[in-house]
Formats: sequence, C-alpha cells, structure tokens
Amino acid sequence: FAENKAELNVGENLKKTTGLMAVNGGYLSNSGNINIKSAESNGLVIMDNSSGYNSADIKMEGDSSLGIYNLGDFTMDSGEITLTGKQSVGFYSSTALGTTNIKDSKIDLQSSGVNLFLTNNALVNLENVSLGVGSGGLLAYTYPNKTTKVSSGHINIIGSSEARIGSDGTAFYLRGN
Repeated sequence: FAENKAELNVGENLKKTTGLMAVNGGYLSNSGNINIKSAESNGLVIMDNSSGYNSADIKMEGDSSLGIYNLGDFTMDSGEITLTGKQSVGFYSSTALGTTNIKDSKIDLQSSGVNLFLTNNALVNLENVSLGVGSGGLLAYTYPNKTTKVSSGHINIIGSSEARIGSDGTAFYLRGN
C-alpha cells in the first residue's frame, strides 16, 4: 500500500520517470498533486492485479508522456490530468479484468496525442467528465484485439460529460484490421 498526500515535483532534463506505481497486487492512493516536466514519463502506473485511486491533479509537461497507465482497477473521482507535450496519452487501459471508473474529473491534452487509449476489452466508465485534445489529437482510440481483430475498447458514458476537440482532431477512432 502506498499513499501520497504531498505534492510531487519531478524536474526537467529527465526521461522515463514515474510519479507513483502499484505492482504485484499493490494499491496506490494519490491525493497530492503530481507535476512531471520530463519526457516519456508516467504520472500513475497500475500494473496487472493491482489497483489505484486518484483525487488530485496530475500535470505532465514532457513529450510522449502518459497521465495514467492502467492494467488493473482504477478509480478517479476528482482532479485534473493535464498534458502539454506532443504525442502524449491522457489515459491508457488494456485489460478486461479490471474496473475503471472516472467521474467528476477532467483529462485535457493541450497538444496532439490521444486522450483515452483502450485495448484488449478494457472498459472505462465516465461520469460527468470533461475530455479535451488539441490540434490533430484523438479523443478516444481503441485498438483491435490481437485474436479477433475487432476494435476492443469500451467507453460507458454516464450522466453528462463534455468533449473539446482541436482543429484537425478526431472524436472516436475505432481501428479494425
């Protein structure tokens, strides 16, 4: 069990850093803001058979970064995930075994990239969520299952949610073969 209530700041000129990670059945709880200025980095990582909770803001400033990487169970019931770097991903999930609930929150990519990236039958429940992508970005992308070759991510929108899509952006991209 790891619990963070403090503000976490990771400086510039670094690569591949991670704010918090849950592995091997671990559980992480974050209520402290996370600010990461390094490229190719992750805010929160939840691996197989692990779980996580977030109620704070996560700000990622480096290119090719990822706000939340989830392969387990994840809940977010407040806070904002903001990514300013190019080719970043707001939220990634690749599992049908875990449960993901995001409500009363905001995920905003201010540049190009993918807001929600889902594969392998991942299901994300969104309730009263604001999603945004900048110019040339994708709001939601689902990748095909390796066996069936059918687009396999699932988004369940509950209540009123809103989306902002920049110029030349795409709302939903469901990829087949």
